[in-house]
Amino acid sequence: IGRMAVLKQHRGRGLGARVLDALERDGAARGVRLFKLSAQLSARAFYDRAGYEAIGGVYDEVGIPHIAMEKALAKGS
Repeated sequence: IGRMAVLKQHRGRGLGARVLDALERDGAARGVRLFKLSAQLSARAFYDRAGYEAIGGVYDEVGIPHIAMEKALAKGS
């Protein structure tokens, strides 16, 4: 999953979760079973709630702390 953003004034309404869910459903329909992303550290809790797990430590990407995260779908999902 590449870049994903919700305007600050629209956060907390479930829009990001709906976009992420749509990306996962589309990927699953194409046979993807492992989703990976590079999350800004400030968004880690959002991805934690969506079932993603941190992989490795924090690193700098364009001056912003990030962490690699991934989520494996169960077979049959």
